[in-house]
Amino acid sequence: MPRFRTQEEYDNAGAVYGLTGCIGTGKSEVVKVIRADWGYPVLDADVIAREVVAPGTVASLLLRLVFGRNLYRRNEQGNLELDRKRLSEIAFGNPRALNLLNWITHPLVCARILWRVFLLRYVAGVRTPIVLDVPLLYESGLSRLCNVTMVVYASRSQQFERLRRRHPDWTDADIQQRIQAQMALEQKMLRADERIDNRGTPEELREEVARALERLRLQVSLKARSRQKRLALALGVVFAIILVVAILNPIR
Repeated sequence: MPRFRTQEEYDNAGAVYGLTGCIGTGKSEVVKVIRADWGYPVLDADVIAREVVAPGTVASLLLRLVFGRNLYRRNEQGNLELDRKRLSEIAFGNPRALNLLNWITHPLVCARILWRVFLLRYVAGVRTPIVLDVPLLYESGLSRLCNVTMVVYASRSQQFERLRRRHPDWTDADIQQRIQAQMALEQKMLRADERIDNRGTPEELREEVARALERLRLQVSLKARSRQKRLALALGVVFAIILVVAILNPIR
């Protein structure tokens, strides 16, 4: 027997949830929980960015033009690939270079994300929210695409610890430089609809994610009903005006 969707499920079908955080806060752990426990499709901006700068793309041509042809090198298989280490050294050591990099890549990444959201919502017809996993959610302007947003946070010492494990060759100065290149975590927390605490255990994180998603689902549903009420009110006002005009000016 088919199960009918609740009003909340109907309101959230195809809704866009923005997910962000600062480097080292453990956003990828939250994504794993969302996929495993909730089954929501997640669009990873980092993966899409790699597609955008792949050899032969418009972005790759612009990057080589701006930062030099040796930005792409041959790998062991003889295939051309982006030298990410060299690009990081150039971009994070020079604010102007970082702005140029963002100017080249962000519009292309945003366009591809918009296309994927369109496909999921209107072609695949997803019946769940769509999560955008975007490190620079607010900086890129992609937050405007989202119905609601959430930010993952952790202590500064945990950020350093995670980044040291992930990148053993990075110095504390390298880590600090990359943290400072992003919007401050406190600012993101002020702008987000929900905040996910990732300072505890994996089980505590699962509970945090569950609470945050339940509240976001309710927020989206309430916003949808509020829009419906405003639309109904506007239509009622228009109908009342038409009725008054018709009474005052009867057809002769």
